[in-house]
Amino acid sequence: MELAKAPPNFILEKAISGLGKTSVVNFSQMLTIDKSFFIRQVSMLPKSIIAKINAGIKQMLDIP
Repeated sequence: MELAKAPPNFILEKAISGLGKTSVVNFSQMLTIDKSFFIRQVSMLPKSIIAKINAGIKQMLDIP
């Protein structure tokens, strides 16, 4: 959870994410993953969280 203190990282609560535990969205280690590696969809994130993720990506890539 220490990584959540570094902007724009943030904590993603278990209840919101549908994951097995509370996690950190960590923008300092962004990577792409081919869809073929995914077995099943765990849950859908709310639009407000997707917007926060998109804002973090823009910030890290210095996109206005």
